[in-house]
Amino acid sequence: FEKDMKNYRAGEVAIQNANKGEAMGMAIFKDGKMIADLGGIESELYNMLLGTLERSFISFGSEVSKKPVTLRLDQVRRPKYEIKVKDRTIKIHVFLESDIYSLPVDFKTEQIDKFEEEAKLCIEQTCQDFVAYCRDTLDVDVLNLSNVAKRNFWTIGKYEEFDFENKHYVVGAVVKDD
Repeated sequence: FEKDMKNYRAGEVAIQNANKGEAMGMAIFKDGKMIADLGGIESELYNMLLGTLERSFISFGSEVSKKPVTLRLDQVRRPKYEIKVKDRTIKIHVFLESDIYSLPVDFKTEQIDKFEEEAKLCIEQTCQDFVAYCRDTLDVDVLNLSNVAKRNFWTIGKYEEFDFENKHYVVGAVVKDD
């Protein structure tokens, strides 16, 4: 999720194997038309917020170390969506466990707690930015949050009257370790 790392898309990855196939990124469709293609990082965010990530290896830059630190992330269970209709807020609780996979030589063990907090805040902010980008720039509900919001209304009429899809809502992503 480091902002300086390349967000690869299909066709941009250097392939050195005999099998030249690759799968990188995803496409977003609206009303039967492709409106955007997303890179590898955005695809991982989508899977994390949807609950289908399972395992990933992610490198982070850090204030603690100028060189990247790689974490192995495991999604321990599906996210929990907390929707408050009156406040127009959606909080997505993402449940991740992480293990440090590789450290730079200059990394000190007493810096691990600070780094883990930085990584957590980075994931939370990047998830919020991803949802805001899809909602505000692409005008799509890629996570199908409107269906989740329907559960907060007694009738479909009340839901339609509220006009969830045209209301701006604030999304907060919260990373928790279970």
